[in-house]
Amino acid sequence: MVFPHHASLDPAKYHRALLNTAIEAGVHVTGNCA
Repeated sequence: MVFPHHASLDPAKYHRALLNTAIEAGVHVTGNCA
């Protein structure tokens, strides 16, 4: 997820990992609620 030569994150990979971690922790995620 981290590109050391660019000092940046891949936004899609970061979001997916964050979402997966939250779901594994038991968080209920609701989509399409805007």
